[in-house]
Amino acid sequence: MPLASEPAIVQVQSPLGAYLASTSAATAGDYAAAADLSMQALADDPNNLDLMRRAFVFSTGEGRMEQAVQLARRLTARDPSFPLAQIVLAFEDVGSGHKEDAEKRIAALPRSGVNNLLLPVVGAWIAASQSKWDAAEQSLRPLADISPLAGLYDYHNALIAARRGDKAALETAIDSLLKADETPPLRIVELAGAFYENTQRPEKAKALYDVYQARNPDTLYLTNAYRRLVDKTPPPRLALTDKEGLAEALFDVATLIQRERQGNETALIYTRLVLSLRPDFPAAQMLLAEILETQNREAAAIKTYQSIGPDSPFRWVARLRVAGNRDALGDTDGALADLKQMALERPERDDALGYAGDLLRQHSRFAEAVVLYDSAFGRIPKIERRHASLLFNRAIALERSGQVDRAIEDLQRALSLEPDQPYILNYLGYTWVDQGKNLEQGRKMLEKAVELRPRDGAIVDSLGWAFYRLGDLPRAVRWLERAVELKPGDPTVNDHLGDAYWRTGRKREAGFQWERSLKLNPEPKDRAQTERKLKEGLPTP
Repeated sequence: MPLASEPAIVQVQSPLGAYLASTSAATAGDYAAAADLSMQALADDPNNLDLMRRAFVFSTGEGRMEQAVQLARRLTARDPSFPLAQIVLAFEDVGSGHKEDAEKRIAALPRSGVNNLLLPVVGAWIAASQSKWDAAEQSLRPLADISPLAGLYDYHNALIAARRGDKAALETAIDSLLKADETPPLRIVELAGAFYENTQRPEKAKALYDVYQARNPDTLYLTNAYRRLVDKTPPPRLALTDKEGLAEALFDVATLIQRERQGNETALIYTRLVLSLRPDFPAAQMLLAEILETQNREAAAIKTYQSIGPDSPFRWVARLRVAGNRDALGDTDGALADLKQMALERPERDDALGYAGDLLRQHSRFAEAVVLYDSAFGRIPKIERRHASLLFNRAIALERSGQVDRAIEDLQRALSLEPDQPYILNYLGYTWVDQGKNLEQGRKMLEKAVELRPRDGAIVDSLGWAFYRLGDLPRAVRWLERAVELKPGDPTVNDHLGDAYWRTGRKREAGFQWERSLKLNPEPKDRAQTERKLKEGLPTP
């Protein structure tokens, strides 16, 4: 099946129609249509400031930077206080050599909201582009006094030290970064490792890489770093260009925004700006694709993932995510074919097969999923804690395909690796309870799961069902009513409460719950059982 594309642009005749259509397109997350339609409306009413702002925001969000710059100039002539337009023009000023103009633009922006995070790092890099090192330090300094942002201060302090060629200051900043976090993220590991390579300390770089690799044994992100060490090829340069420094600054801000508010418009716009400054920036390409995914723009996300170069260590993960987006677009068979091809390319890795099993499981193709999960486990020399989720996923497929004994074995093994994982506790406890086996042990597991996830309706339902199976009907009703409050749209939860009501003599309420369950589209076998209960009630125990 061919991939779906993003909606084609519909030409709208009236300015009002174009305005309304652009609003509808933006609500649907289709920035391409919103940008085109806003420009169409603006062409008919070129002095409309609101239309100008909308066209600018949508154009920037779609990555149409030449158009965005033109609109920014028109906007700032009418509304100098519009922050995003001034930021776009500041970046344009840096690129064209007008760095003092960029500095003035940034200095005039209000220090409020996201600007409290953005302006210190952007201002520092604009100062650094003019070799104003003291001004760069002063711009960054406010971040050092905010505990959650101290790492951002140290990171950019290190990059700016590298820009000015101050190896002593760079090493001090790197030491601060490494001491502040026992498990530093990839970008800090890459920066510190590149510094050690550049200062002829490859053994120290390798030790740092080895620690990260040991914590993330499946990662391919350090592939190029290890290859450099083996081949003794030159390490990456540490001194960033003006545009690269600004891109790093904006990328960090966009990442923080996306982490707090997934799919946020500001995160999208900032990431587009990052890539306009530094098109070959795989981490930013991954971030852009992630934002597009959360906006349900799978076709655009696929295109972005596929733009990551074949030699990039990010390429493998990008291909995995392409498969997930193809599945979301309805091309499950194409996604599975991609994943199976990836599994052939890297016979030592289990992730493509495990991901393929997940896709099949999500489509209720449980027996097929088991086959792929089994193949994935055949590639794992030693089961470790990091494999608990794969065991859990296979257990679900096994249980749903009728292989309950094998499912229980996987759940017990997963639980031995992750004793406090609430979803494993819930699944194993519920499986035992539903079979009428190990009821007390299952109840204790479910009580622990509820302690860990007290507002999870599915887990609360499992505990209620355990009390039902144990014959403790008052507590069963209490917990099952709570489960329905937490998860009112679940057919199984409503069906369970109906059973408990029936057993306590509340037969009219039981019928209401069973009818409600049927309206919530239960699975066929569950529907047949509920329909029978509505006609005949529950048999005498």
